[in-house]
Amino acid sequence: MSDYKELLATFKQRRRQHVDQLAHDDTHETAAILADIQACIAAIEAVMEEADAFH
Repeated sequence: MSDYKELLATFKQRRRQHVDQLAHDDTHETAAILADIQACIAAIEAVMEEADAFH
């Protein structure tokens, strides 16, 4: 089973990029993408925590 560290790092980088973009354009589309990215991060972290709980 994967530890998802690289995937988590990728999404955190995407989050930083979209926060920077949001600071400049403040559009609903950018905010919606950022919300989706944050949801992905939360899901990845939850799966990682579950894996830790079973070991």
